[in-house]
Amino acid sequence: MTLQLSGLVPLLQVYDMNESIRFYCDMLGFEIVQHSPEIEAAEGRYFHWAWLRHGDAELMLNTAYD
Repeated sequence: MTLQLSGLVPLLQVYDMNESIRFYCDMLGFEIVQHSPEIEAAEGRYFHWAWLRHGDAELMLNTAYD
């Protein structure tokens, strides 16, 4: 049996989702494809998971906890 892969989407754990979204989208040019429901908290609105795309490159971000 031969395994055929056409692409991979890494899931990266991040501690600050808003800062990570700013970095990947504003600095590197990624766009948000989809994300989990937004949460309203004292520190503002955010989500815990996001799927990003830049051309053929894709990655996912997930909130990491201590």
